[in-house]
Amino acid sequence: MKKLVICVAAMVCAGIAFAAQKGSDRAAEVNGEAIKKSDVDARLWSLFGVNLTNDLINERLILQEAAKQKITVDAASVDKNLQNLKGQGKQAEDFTANLKAQGISEDVVRNQIRIKTLAEALAVKKFDIKTTDADAEAFFKLNKKSLDKPEGVSAVQLSVPSSQEAQDMLSAVKAGADFKNLAVAKCTANKLCPADGSPVVIYKGQLPADVEKAVFALQPGETSQVINGNNVFIVVKMIKAVPAAPAEFAALKDQISSVLQQQKVGQAVPEMIKQLRAEAKIKVY
Repeated sequence: MKKLVICVAAMVCAGIAFAAQKGSDRAAEVNGEAIKKSDVDARLWSLFGVNLTNDLINERLILQEAAKQKITVDAASVDKNLQNLKGQGKQAEDFTANLKAQGISEDVVRNQIRIKTLAEALAVKKFDIKTTDADAEAFFKLNKKSLDKPEGVSAVQLSVPSSQEAQDMLSAVKAGADFKNLAVAKCTANKLCPADGSPVVIYKGQLPADVEKAVFALQPGETSQVINGNNVFIVVKMIKAVPAAPAEFAALKDQISSVLQQQKVGQAVPEMIKQLRAEAKIKVY
């Protein structure tokens, strides 16, 4: 289904972009010798043409069936899903940069999200997919141990891209600078941590062992040394300990139901497409 949802093959997307451009047929030159866009397109077709054609057939079938069933997707919902896909801060910037590098516009991604949403809505209707409270409770009982929350810490995190900058921030804190104000200033600028300097809860098992050991050794109000967190340099101020807590079904019911429903729909969409293809008149040249 992922191939149907978002065009992530940069070469395929680039080939489409070449085909759409007007003017010169030259894609590149090597020592004065031309490489034609038509040559690029031919290579792309030989590598990806069959799969891409099938993806486009599937998309067309979904759109046709959605129109027949009078199923539509709200634009606001598509925008919300796109924002969730992009993320926040640096993650969103990287997402946009990657699209630009591949020659893909956000409108292309937005359209793929729309088609995916239509496919899911069609599958729900076609197979009458439902997740009951009993389904959610059965899952909860089977997985309760993994759903229990381990002990954690509430902490303010300051993340910067260089070790020296982190050391400078730590020195400033030791000299009396307010940790939260520094976090707000730095995180707003580099987008590597919460821009409002708000505490985050870090649970045991979420961090690499050496980083976890340093964080969980802190006492309330204490500030860590500089921690290398996969080439992002982190200074943590521990606010308070967060005790372990057993999972409660009432608090998790809606979340579990949503996940189970999504799993059922994800499994049903390929079968729905298979049925649509069987019922359609398709000619592939």
